[in-house]
Order: sequence, then C-alpha cells, then structure tokens
Amino acid sequence: KRFQVYNVLQRRKRLEHESSLARESHHDFHPHDLEHDGEAHFAKLVAKETALTELTVGRLMGNYILFSDAYIPVQTGMAFYAALQADGGKGTFYSLGSDVHCLFYKPAGEALATPDPTECFTSLANHASMTGRRFEVGYAAAFEAFTQVLESRKEGL
Repeated sequence: KRFQVYNVLQRRKRLEHESSLARESHHDFHPHDLEHDGEAHFAKLVAKETALTELTVGRLMGNYILFSDAYIPVQTGMAFYAALQADGGKGTFYSLGSDVHCLFYKPAGEALATPDPTECFTSLANHASMTGRRFEVGYAAAFEAFTQVLESRKEGL
C-alpha cells in the first residue's frame, strides 16, 4: 500500500518539477530535508492525526453516535431527510434525552448493514467534491490505501 502512495506522490512531483523547471522539488506531505527532519516530521504528523482522531471519536462518543450500528444518527435537517429516505419514513425516531444532541432513526425491517471502510471513504470523497472541496492528491491516496488495509482486516473490526 505504501508504494501506491509513493507512486501517486512521485507522479505528482514529476509533473510539478517538469512544468516549473525548478532546481529541486519535494514530495507532498514530506519535509524538504527528509534525511535530517524526516523522523520528527512524521512523529508530528502522527501526533496530529492521533489528536484529530481522538477529538472526533470523543465527539461521536459524547453523542453515542459511535455505538449506533443499527440506527441512523440525525443531527441536521439534511440527515433527518436522508434518514426518512432510507425506508420511506416507516421507521421510528428515538431520543436519549436533552443532554444528547442527536436523534436516532431505526429503519423498519432488517437491521442496517455495517458499511465497508472503502464505501465510507468513497462517500466522504463524494461529499467533499459535491460541496466544492477536494482532498489533496497525496492525502487522498494515503487515505484510500488506509481504507484498503482496513478492508483487508474487516473481520477483526
């Protein structure tokens, strides 16, 4: 998977290097002096991603969204509409009280299937592009490789 990421980064670096005729060019998401600053750079990168993941998981746990596999969490009007679209409005909404800022919609019929990591990444990337944003090419390649690793270990998740 690592080589998939470097393949994308190297192609991007080559295009940038050849088009700008710059004396030197660097990979995206890498320090300029990889030999001396590489270890510290990647340690900071891992620490930053860890902190962001902890904050996200904390937010999801605070509203019990993280543990709602059979339910659709609803926090916005758009999510409310999407939840109703899941089964035509035949399901039931649940509230866990006023201190939890989320409703949970249980669709009528079968329980929801757990989404695949690759499916989740595709959904996130589609949402980003539909709202006029884009992932950096290197970040998207790394994210996609990570979801492929998760997909291969799906039984243990």
